Order: sequence, then structure tokens, then C-alpha cells
Amino acid sequence: SSSTVLGQSNNSPMNKSSSGGMFWSGRNNSSFNSIVPEPSPTIQTSSLGEENKQTVNNGNRTRAATSQEDLNTVGNGKDRNLNHAFSEKWSSKHMNGIENLTTEYCKRIHTTSYLNSIKFARGADPKVLCGSSDSTIHVYSVSDGTVYPALEGHTDRVIALAVSNPYFTYEEDTSNMNQSQNDDDDDVDAEHMNLTHKRKQVKKLKTLVASGSRDEMLKIWDLDSSKCLHSIHAHSCPIWAVNICVRKDGSVVVVSGAADGSLRSWNGKTGKRLLNFKAHTEKILAVFIVNPISENPFLVSAGCDKKIRVWDLLSGKHVRMLEGHEDEVTSLAAGSFPGVTSLTPISSASEMKSKMGDLERSGDGSNGSTTNLLNNAATNGVVVVSGSRDLTVRVWHFNTGYLLFELFGHSGCVHGVSIIRCLGKFQMTEGGVVPEPSLLPPGAPVIVSCADDCTVRVWNLETGKLARTFKWHSVNVRAVDAAVVFCSTDRGDDGSQEPVPYNPGVAMVASCGWDRMVRMHNLDEILNEQESLCASCSLS
Repeated sequence: SSSTVLGQSNNSPMNKSSSGGMFWSGRNNSSFNSIVPEPSPTIQTSSLGEENKQTVNNGNRTRAATSQEDLNTVGNGKDRNLNHAFSEKWSSKHMNGIENLTTEYCKRIHTTSYLNSIKFARGADPKVLCGSSDSTIHVYSVSDGTVYPALEGHTDRVIALAVSNPYFTYEEDTSNMNQSQNDDDDDVDAEHMNLTHKRKQVKKLKTLVASGSRDEMLKIWDLDSSKCLHSIHAHSCPIWAVNICVRKDGSVVVVSGAADGSLRSWNGKTGKRLLNFKAHTEKILAVFIVNPISENPFLVSAGCDKKIRVWDLLSGKHVRMLEGHEDEVTSLAAGSFPGVTSLTPISSASEMKSKMGDLERSGDGSNGSTTNLLNNAATNGVVVVSGSRDLTVRVWHFNTGYLLFELFGHSGCVHGVSIIRCLGKFQMTEGGVVPEPSLLPPGAPVIVSCADDCTVRVWNLETGKLARTFKWHSVNVRAVDAAVVFCSTDRGDDGSQEPVPYNPGVAMVASCGWDRMVRMHNLDEILNEQESLCASCSLS
């Protein structure tokens, strides 16, 4: 079957850069390992429902808990994962002028093991995936917390996790053929029906997953079937960082970083090694692919040597080194917005030129690579965000290497960062759709970070100021992710001719940690909570 990357619509923010549009690649692996643009939020109206139900999973169905006894008996079903199943649902209605759409999402999931990484997977039924210390990858429905079959195969704890940008694949639709062949009263020739329906193809939205573990194995999964496509002994030591992307031509690139400082890329379709990067001198803790579907994708890597390195993903050439962190760099994310060039850098131009000169003279860079990158319009608005054990989050201009912000606030090691934009809340009035008052305007880019201080923090990426602090976990938070889910563009083709109503989606934040808890929240809702609730860092 053939496959193509999910492309840009005419209404996408990437096609509106002159009017302030933006695109994002987050999921630090974080928020969303995709450069695929999100739909415009300008016609969304959203209101928060008052119902807040405690629910329990019963197989593939979720029902309201009617008594304390129901809550006490969760997890006694046949599925061994049902002990993860207690959840809270929050209902939110999205009115877009076409159709009233109701979106429900799970707020809290209890698990039975320590969680090391978390990622959203977009689609008609969006999911959240967690890399666990029980050597499996837990998969839950964002809508109601339903437990899906875990991805099993690792023999030690899963440390690193990445989810590909969505892509389309074309599959044969044989549903009508099977129905005809099973109908004894149907006189249609079965062979003719077989040939006819083999020619009919249905467009499906697919997602791939990459995972790294202490067992030294890199695994590539088909999320829809829960099958492991490739199991690769990628390194001779634990794998601490992975990332994956589907290119515009349908090729799949996977990157893995290990405890010995080795950094490698792999063909995700064949499982064969592509490149061996001459990388870091110590453990690699984070990798991120920038502009994955462009003609010139880049790779960013970081680790215990305190350095952030930028590479040409396809050639393996070292392009740039970002220095400034005072301890190991634990997490990376990247994204783009048009206001980057107007920001005043902390580091001076002369300082950066001196660093680049030292890099080229030492032979650590490639002649011409830096100049070409500085003149690359496709990455001119891109920023790299890094989190570190030095308690800071830093923001770098990708093209120039300038340090734009140094964000202080965490009192523990920063384990995760992600980038996303606010969608905002809108209301329908006689004069049309207008935005509701909000802490940040629709389209505002934000950074979400998590740390050992048990907090998740949201920062305004345009000003570098802290917007909100939340304490959703009782112990250190190991990972955070942010993504826009429930979009109408995330639906595949079920073969029907019915038009899909436009839905801009919901900006979601997910976090997990060693309290064995997954927390999910609507970004626009939490940004507009009362200040007293945020300051108290309520665990509720």
C-alpha cells in the first residue's frame, strides 16, 4: 500500500504566516512530533460543562460510578490493565457554526507502575501513550481513559517514547465484499465482487511509535494494530532518547541516542541503519527532529555534556552547537512562530560569532553549513526549547543560535518541555464569534515544562514570563506533552461521502510521573482558572 504525509490545508496557519499564523512541532519528543499545521481556531466557540463524573472502565465501555463499591472494584476484570482504569471525565462543547460537537476527555488515570515518558497520538480516537517501568507502553483513550492493549516486547523499563506525525495510507475496503459473500440470497458473482472491491481503496490515518529501553532495544510499532514492526539492537547500552518522523515521500526516519553518547538514525520501514552521528561525549538524554517533512530536516540532540548540537538529518553533518546550560540537558522541543525575529536575544551577536568561529576552526562544524542555515527562510521562525538539571528552561533562536530567554522558576531538575499554542475560548454573539477574555490570546505560543519539584509550568513564549504553575502530582513529574487533538483533520476516510464538520480541536496537556498518575487538561481552561487555584497547587 502507498502512503503520504498529512498535508497542509488552505486554511492552515502555515499558509497564513503573513497574518500571524504559526506551525508547531512539539512533543519533545513532546508535544507533537509533527510539523503538520493545526487548523485555525478563529471560529471556535467553547464552553465548559459543569458535569464532572468519576468513571470506571468496564472492558471497552465506560460507565458512571454509582457507589464507593464501584470505585473499590476497579481492575478486577479479565484485562490485567484494568487496574489502570479509574478516571475522571470532563465534558466540553465546541460550537463552530456548523454543528455542535461534544468533546469529552479523561482528566486522571491511575496506573500500577512508574511512568517515564508520555506522548499524545492524534487521530479520530486520540490516545495517550506512556513508557512504563514495567517494560510495556500503556495506551489509553484521551476521550474516556479506556485501556487499549499495551505495546509489549521490551524486557526492561521503557525510557524513551516518540510518536510520528500522522500520515495517510490507502487500504483496500473489502467490507461490502465480505458481506456479499456471506449472504446466501445474493446472486451477485462472488469473484466479480472480489475484483471490484479490491480496486476500492479507503484513506486511513496512521501513526507509528518508536520506543527505547534499558534493554538496549529500539522498537518501531504500528499503533493501530499494536504490532511491533521492527525490533533493533540499536546500541550496546540503554537507549535514553528517540524520535520518529514520516517524510513527505512516505519514508520513515527514526533517531536513537544512548548512554554511551552514540547517536544513530534508522530507516523506519526496513529497520536498517542510515547514519552514525559523531555525537556527544556523554549520555544522550534528548533528541528532536525539526521540520521533519521539509526538504532540509534537522536533528537536535542534547545530554549530560551540557551541549545542544544541531545536525543535518539527511547528511549527518554537524551544523551548530548551543552552549549555556550549567548541567545536563534533559529535554528538547522545537516550534515556530512569526514573532521570533523581533525578540531581543540575551547573547550578543559578537559572542555567537566567536563561538561559531571556534566551532569551525576546531573542525566540529562543516564549511558552508552555518551560512546556509542562517539564510534558511524555512527555519527563520523556529525556536529550540531545552530543559536542564540546572533548573532552567532556555529558548534559542534556531537560525542564529542566539539565546532568547532563560526561564527561572523550577526548583528541581526539568525533565520535560513542550511547545503548543493556545486555541482560546470563543462565544457566539449577535455580531458573530468573539473571543472570551483570557490570560493569553488565541494563537499565543506557550511552553509547558515539568520538573522534580512536582510542578507543571506554563510560560508565555513571546515574553518569557511564567503564566501558570500547577501541582497535579505528588512526586517528581517525569514527562509532559502538549498537542491539539480532536481535530476534524485527524479523521481518516471511512469510505462514506458525508462531509466531515470542521472542528479546530482542543489544546491538551498531559503529564506523568513516579506517582503512577497520568493527568490531562485542556490548556485554555487551565490558563483561565482562578489565580488562587493555581497558586495553591491543588492536586484535585
